[in-house]
Amino acid sequence: MRTPTIIESPYAGLVPLNRAYLQACIRDSLSRGETPYASHQMLTDALDDGDPEQRELGITAGLDMRKHLIEGCRAIVVFYTDLGWSPGMLRARFNGYYERQLSDEQLEEMIRRGTGMRSFDNYLRESTVPLRERLKMAPFFGEHFA
Repeated sequence: MRTPTIIESPYAGLVPLNRAYLQACIRDSLSRGETPYASHQMLTDALDDGDPEQRELGITAGLDMRKHLIEGCRAIVVFYTDLGWSPGMLRARFNGYYERQLSDEQLEEMIRRGTGMRSFDNYLRESTVPLRERLKMAPFFGEHFA
């Protein structure tokens, strides 16, 4: 049986990049023989993440589900940190979690798949700045590409 795995990664901010990163994290989890669950993928599709009340509702629901999955299914919690720790991730942090980063190959695949913002994708693909530095700088430059 696959290990139930709760994925935590950044979402708010530069959403197209963070969604592409989350998809790469889900693929990584599957490749490890896990069954991934990412509430911020599902709940942001149903709720308006830009509305503080709906965002809080989604975060609370995600934390509640996480508790049920840990207690009832022995799920593990994995924080993917290539893009840093978001405020939501810091809020969700607790003892007993795992921290992971994607391989350079997985990050390159994410960039090849794209974020949906053409000029931003071109920046990510064509910059001579090292890959991980490009990704760390992305939130600062992303608004110029939207």
